[in-house]
Amino acid sequence: GNVTIRHSTITFNTANSDSNGTESGSGVFVTSTQSNVTLDHTIVAKNSRLGSASTRNDVSGPVVASSAFNLIGVDTGLTGISNGTNGNQIGTGASPIDPLIHNLADNGGPTPTHASRFDSPAIDAGHSGGAMTDQRGLPRPIEDPNTPNAASGDGSDIGACSMGTSTCVDGGAAASEPGRFGSARTSPIWLRLMSATPPTLSYVHIASNNTL
Repeated sequence: GNVTIRHSTITFNTANSDSNGTESGSGVFVTSTQSNVTLDHTIVAKNSRLGSASTRNDVSGPVVASSAFNLIGVDTGLTGISNGTNGNQIGTGASPIDPLIHNLADNGGPTPTHASRFDSPAIDAGHSGGAMTDQRGLPRPIEDPNTPNAASGDGSDIGACSMGTSTCVDGGAAASEPGRFGSARTSPIWLRLMSATPPTLSYVHIASNNTL
């Protein structure tokens, strides 16, 4: 049958049912019974066969050529699309793409999500494709003015969680490098403020000895 995966984040999964490391498609596995699998605006990265970076395996099998604005960590076993076409970012086994996302956490909304880091290649790299909200029910797209949009994109982030729709407190090195969502850095702190109407973004410095 036909399967479409849209505005999703598939990450940190392991396919190793028999413990020998021969499985494939730890993120998405396309079988012969699936005639058309489309990936759109989706992160599939940091999945593996043995739970280690050396055995990364994200998508196995063919996907529809029109699949667009995806971030796929490695192309091992993937056919149908290639890096640089239709806004797709696709790494290789020798040069994987790190999506730079945080662990599953409560970032607002009804379910836990993987928030993108401020420097993630998923930021402003997609297209909303008619979707008005992210997984949390918050608006998309909201553009980060510090990040150029992808060609033919509209400033939407790739993946389930749109970075630009929350107030983020995190350690950052400078105003031009604000942190967000659980960075290990603690000083100085920059408060990232995002307003949805109209979409605006600003940074406010908070001294490390202050509290919010």
